[in-house]
Amino acid sequence: MTFFNNVYTNLKPVSSLVEIFKDNNSIPVPEDWYVVIADIEKSTKAIEEGRYKDVNTAGALATIAISNEFGTLEFPFIFGGDGATFLIPKDYLEKVKDILIGTSVKVREFFDLDMRIGIVPVRSLVEAGHTILMGKIQISPYYVQSAIIGNGIHVAENWIKRKEEFVVKNNDNFVYEPNFKGYTCRWLDIPSPKEETIALIIYLRTSTLKQEQEMLTQVFSLIESIYGPKWEHHPLYEKGLSPAISPRILWREAAARSGKTTGINFFLELMRTYLELFVTITAMKLKLPLKVYFYNLKEIKKFNIISSDYMKYDGMLKMVLAGTKKSREKLITELDKLEQEGKLYYGIHVSNRAILTCLLQTNSYQEVHFVDVADGGYTLAARMLKDKISNDK
Repeated sequence: MTFFNNVYTNLKPVSSLVEIFKDNNSIPVPEDWYVVIADIEKSTKAIEEGRYKDVNTAGALATIAISNEFGTLEFPFIFGGDGATFLIPKDYLEKVKDILIGTSVKVREFFDLDMRIGIVPVRSLVEAGHTILMGKIQISPYYVQSAIIGNGIHVAENWIKRKEEFVVKNNDNFVYEPNFKGYTCRWLDIPSPKEETIALIIYLRTSTLKQEQEMLTQVFSLIESIYGPKWEHHPLYEKGLSPAISPRILWREAAARSGKTTGINFFLELMRTYLELFVTITAMKLKLPLKVYFYNLKEIKKFNIISSDYMKYDGMLKMVLAGTKKSREKLITELDKLEQEGKLYYGIHVSNRAILTCLLQTNSYQEVHFVDVADGGYTLAARMLKDKISNDK
């Protein structure tokens, strides 16, 4: 199946998030589309057990499985730490549902985690008075990122958690085999280039798109005034990227490729993963001119950094920032003021390192490298934010 030619495909990418709000750079999501969300239930318990990387992997597997069906990464999705959100036209809904149910079966098999799948019609959101628009940002020559504006995704998440009618029923006997080719994760956790790395989620309390743009601009100015420009707070840097030879890390990739956790096919994929890693490490160390897909292997770290997904927007700003403890304390002071003024809510999780999960669309030159924070990242930041919203009602 090739990906459809539609309003999203034809949207022109812009160069920054703020530009999404200008002119015709974003458009309403068609009312016959659907918000589809796949997330891990009881993710906090898994985090407490030290399995956040498994939780993180689940959303990545859902994304690459859909990408492989359509042959592209250029479709509207947002990775959220413990899952992913997709915008899907009605003609492709049943196929995507099959892919995600199949993925949920594999996630349970691989990691003993339960993936919830929720589907909300965009028409229902619009009829209830909620806003949902989409746009595209050109992050690098190899990655076009989706941006979703308005409160539609936030509302859809709440509906899925509170209303059974929006949740897809589990089917343990489902036989669809999703294709996870292109999922890869061969880096150790990335130490902060400064003192710490934080996951930050900000929900803007606005009632119009103009207010949303103005508040977002104000937040960006605040962050840059404290943390400096992008190159000063980016969580990834070449010296911090070290290849992982941990059996547990490479086990995930071999399982994804083979669709199994034991047997000859799994073993062969595990050996293949180790061999590819050895070749990559050798090429990086000796600066060998070896090429795989569009990669010069000696420059693979640079490719990972320029196509990283360290900042995104789905009606909430989600960022991973590297900085000092003093910078974080100053940021919290300023965000507390804005929160007390009723302008936003925020959630934050602090660690000393980031984690990286990579997707390569092997039928094209497209790639994305999801950045999160170790030991809970976006998931715990989101929990803090949701607790604030609940306590405020």
